[in-house]
Amino acid sequence: VVEESSSTNKLSKHALELADELPSLQESVHVMGFPTGGTTICITEGVVSRIDLVMASAFNILLAIQIDAAINPGNSGGPAFDKHGKVVGV
Repeated sequence: VVEESSSTNKLSKHALELADELPSLQESVHVMGFPTGGTTICITEGVVSRIDLVMASAFNILLAIQIDAAINPGNSGGPAFDKHGKVVGV
């Protein structure tokens, strides 16, 4: 859920929307998080450099999207957005 203030200074909440398809290789993405020691939200930009299936454990295979955006301690696990503002990964 993202909170934003309106012209009346009231906060409104909006659910994040998931993308309908995977991003393309070399597509620009933005990653949002709250890094350790920071006082504000951090947004970094990068591109999709790899999409692959990876073994998470002996019984779990996950779809992984590798990006080259800087991920700082504390903001890993934040959403990655495509050019339409939709979530393409975490």
